[in-house]
Amino acid sequence: MDPGNTDPGNPAAPGKVNSGKAAPGKAAPGKVNSGKAAPGKVDPGNPAAPGKVDPGKADPGKAAPGKAYPGNPATPGNPAPGNLVVFEPRRHRRRVLNGEFAFAEKVLLFIFSANIHCRVPEQDSVSARRHVDMEEIMQGFGIVFLTALIFCACGFYMYIYFFSLGYGFSIAAIGAVLLFMFRGTVSAGTAAQCLLFIIYGLRLGGYLLIRDLRSSSYRKVLDPELKRSRAMGIVPKLSIWISCALLYTLQTSPVLFRLQNGDGTNPALTAGAVIMFLGVVIETLADYQKSQAKKIRPYRFVDTGLYRIVRCPNYFGEILLWTGVLISGIGSLHGIVQWTCAVAGFLLIIYVMFSGARRLELRQDKSYGKDPEYQKYIATVPIILPFIPLYSVKKYKFLVA
Repeated sequence: MDPGNTDPGNPAAPGKVNSGKAAPGKAAPGKVNSGKAAPGKVDPGNPAAPGKVDPGKADPGKAAPGKAYPGNPATPGNPAPGNLVVFEPRRHRRRVLNGEFAFAEKVLLFIFSANIHCRVPEQDSVSARRHVDMEEIMQGFGIVFLTALIFCACGFYMYIYFFSLGYGFSIAAIGAVLLFMFRGTVSAGTAAQCLLFIIYGLRLGGYLLIRDLRSSSYRKVLDPELKRSRAMGIVPKLSIWISCALLYTLQTSPVLFRLQNGDGTNPALTAGAVIMFLGVVIETLADYQKSQAKKIRPYRFVDTGLYRIVRCPNYFGEILLWTGVLISGIGSLHGIVQWTCAVAGFLLIIYVMFSGARRLELRQDKSYGKDPEYQKYIATVPIILPFIPLYSVKKYKFLVA
């Protein structure tokens, strides 16, 4: 062969002299074949040869050492199959196969818009995650608030229904809405809480509705309230309506936030649910005992059953219920917004319960004040908290009655 010519059987680059004729499909011994490798073969010296994995490059179906790639599910830290994002944890950079984003926010936007689930390094995604969480919190809060607005609107007929019938049915509806909203992620503990909301609300609303329709003695109490409600302007009613709906949303917020945060059942939730259940049982039993006693002696105060221990056992059961709800939020409530909503809802309902006790005390004083047995009863039995020597709250005028 003449010097400077290329052997036709050798795929070496033109201008190279092969000392011997290479067999088809093979490179000459000791030579680096800089052109194309023979079909089906991998040239060890040619990083561009087909089938060769170029160091630092990800080959489809295989992950480069230390890299996470969708085609290799066994790679540590590999995202969900189908994810186009490749992470380099040591450098905290992200690569996309068809390009590279300059900012973490753009990557997160791409991930959320494409509904791709992947593990983002915490230090790069804190601000974006908080923004998403706040948006989700406001959306869920708004849905629960709207539910309460709808179900306590019965107060426009009689304003006391805003915080009686409307209260019970709103709590039941909120429990049902929460179960529906988070039906795919609800845990056993939060499901139990939502069911307790439904049971509690339906029982309370149903009991109050039946009492209003059937109790002749209670209708005498409602008649002046109905006249006052008709004389009330639309602006005061709107204010009460919105305030009550907001209160009911705040009261149930620990359960809403736990569901939004994706937290499962923990000891605090278990303890809270047990306390909630105990509160529902006490309130149900107290209402039943009062109803039975009034059937026998409709114009006498009730001092039997749980009423021997505390004069307002139904209010005490209510306090237990919402104490359990607040306790269940421990370990799940995150940030000042969630804690503020949960604590505000609890303190407000406690205020409402003590105000209700004061209102009941003033009304009973008018009805039974001249009865010596009643005087002895109120002097020895606590008004709202069993075994706590608080016998009267009527002097506390900040408790609106």
